[in-house]
Amino acid sequence: MIAYKKRCTEFKNDIRSIIPLSLLFSFMMFVFAPFEIYLSNKGYFFFPGWDMAGIACVCFIGSFMVITGILFCLAILGQKLYKFIYGCFFGGTIALYLQGNWDTTDYGAWNGAEIDWSNFRIQFFAFLVVFVLLITGSAVICLIKYDFFSKISVIASCFLIAVLVVTLSVLLITKNGLSKDKEYICTTEEELSLSANENMLILVLDAFDSSAFREIIDGNEGDGYKNILSDFTYYPDTLTGYSSTDMSLPLIITGKGYKNDKLFGEYMDEAFAESEMIRWLDANNWEKDIYTDALMPQGNDGYGISNSKMLARVVSDRSELMYYIYTMVAFRYTPQPIKNHFYFYADNIKGNLNKIVGDYEAYGGDNIKFCNKIEDLTALKTGGVFQLIHIEGAHEPFTVDSNCERVDESSYEDECRASLKIAAELIDKLKEQNIYDNTILIIMADHGYSNGRQNPLLMIKGMDEHHPFMVSDNVVSYYDLQDAYIELLDRQVQSKELFTEYTDSQRERFYCTVPFNTHLNFDTYGGGMTEYVCKGNAWNQSALSNTGHVYDEKETVNIR
Repeated sequence: MIAYKKRCTEFKNDIRSIIPLSLLFSFMMFVFAPFEIYLSNKGYFFFPGWDMAGIACVCFIGSFMVITGILFCLAILGQKLYKFIYGCFFGGTIALYLQGNWDTTDYGAWNGAEIDWSNFRIQFFAFLVVFVLLITGSAVICLIKYDFFSKISVIASCFLIAVLVVTLSVLLITKNGLSKDKEYICTTEEELSLSANENMLILVLDAFDSSAFREIIDGNEGDGYKNILSDFTYYPDTLTGYSSTDMSLPLIITGKGYKNDKLFGEYMDEAFAESEMIRWLDANNWEKDIYTDALMPQGNDGYGISNSKMLARVVSDRSELMYYIYTMVAFRYTPQPIKNHFYFYADNIKGNLNKIVGDYEAYGGDNIKFCNKIEDLTALKTGGVFQLIHIEGAHEPFTVDSNCERVDESSYEDECRASLKIAAELIDKLKEQNIYDNTILIIMADHGYSNGRQNPLLMIKGMDEHHPFMVSDNVVSYYDLQDAYIELLDRQVQSKELFTEYTDSQRERFYCTVPFNTHLNFDTYGGGMTEYVCKGNAWNQSALSNTGHVYDEKETVNIR
C-alpha cells in the first residue's frame, strides 16, 4: 500500500513536470516561432498572418498531446528510462530556445544563393557544444537528482513560456496584428498587349551581368547572338545604382535614387510623381504597365499604372505555406550541422502560393511562364503603350537550362542563355506582329551578378533603327536613363547616339551596395547602404572606391 501511494505521488509529480515542458516546446516551435518570424518580417510576407493560425493551432495541440502522452507512457514503463528521456528533452528544448532566439548569425537573405558553410565553422562548433552539453548534462543531472531537476525544469519552463508570450504580444501590438491591408499589386492584366503604332518595352533580366554577356558574344556563339540582336547598341560600361532589385527597379523607372532618408513607401511615391518619363507618358496619353513582383507605389491611385490594382493577397494552399514556414523555423532553431537540410529559396512562397482576392492573377516573373506568354503577344491597341517586364532572368536558384526548360540543377551561364532565348523569341514575335520598327526595346538587368553586382547588362534599340549589332564605349550610369528614355520617345536619336556626352572613362559614377538580408516594405527604411564611386570601367572592381558614406540602417527585414 505504501509503495502504491508512493508511486501515485511520483506520477502526480511526473505529470506536473511533463505538462510545462511539453507546453514550452509545443508553444515555442509551433506558435511562437512561426508567428515571430512572420511579425518580425511582416513586410516581406504577402499574406495575412491569420492564414497561418488554423494549422499552427492544430500543430500546437497535436504536439502537446503527443509529447505529453509519450513522456507519460515512459513514466509508467520505467522511471530510469523516463528520467533519462525527460532530461534529454529538457536540455534539447533549452538548446533549441537558445539557438532560435540568441544566435544572431546572418546566413543571408534566403535568396536561393548557396550558403558557404565554411564561413560559419565557429558557430558550427559553438552551438554543437551547447547542444551536446545541455542534453547530456541535463540527462545526467535528471538521473541523479530528479526531484531537484524536475522543480528547476518546471520553473524554467514556466518562465520561458511567459517570456515567449510577452514577446509575441509586444510584436502583435507593434506590428499591428496579423492583418494585411490591401495594396497596389502588379497583375498579369494586359501583359504583352501592345499597340500597332507606338510601344516602349523594357525587358529586365534579373541579375544578368554584363561580363557574362560579353563572354557569350565573344565566344563561339557570338555571331549568332549578334545577328539576333542586330539593330541594338550594347553598353558594356554600365553602372547600376544599387546591388538589389527592390532599390534598382524604382531607379530604372523613375531616375530617382533612394538614400534612406525617408520611409521606402514615401520615396516610391515621390519618385514616381517626379519621374520625367512618367510625366511624358501621361502628357502623351500612353498606357503604362509594369510587371514585377517587387513593391509598387501606393499613392495617387497607383500613378495610372494600368495593371496595378488595389487588392488583397491570400495564400492559395495553407498546408504548403506552413510547410515553408515550419522549414524556416527548423532552419532557425536547429543546430548548424543540420541547417542545410532546411534552406530553400524564400521567394518560392510568393511564387507558388500568391493568390489575389478577386478575378486577377498576381504577376510572378517566372522565366518559363513569360517565355510561353510571348506567343500570346498582340498589337491591337492604337495609342502608345509602355510596358516594363521584370523576369527572373539569371537570378539564383539556377533551375532553367539554356533551352528555357525546367531542370533540377542548372548553372548561371545557362540561365543567361535562357534569358537571351527569351529575348530572341520576343524580338521574333514583335517582327511577326509587324510592330518591331514601332517599338523601343530595351533589354537590361536590374543589377549584375559578379563582384559587387555593379555591372548590369544594357542593350537598347530605338524605333525604326537598323544597323549591325553595335558596342558603345560610352560610360553609362542608371541615373542617365531618364534622359535617354525621353530622347527615344521623342524620336530625337537612335540608340547608337545615346549617352554621347559621357565618354570620359574617369567619369564619377555612384552606386550603393545593399545588405543581402534587406527586404523592403512601404513602412520600413532600407538596410545600411554603402556608397561607392566608380572611376574607370564598371566591370573593374578595382575602379570602385568606398566614399565613406553609409546611408544608415533604420529598420531592416531579416530572416536569420
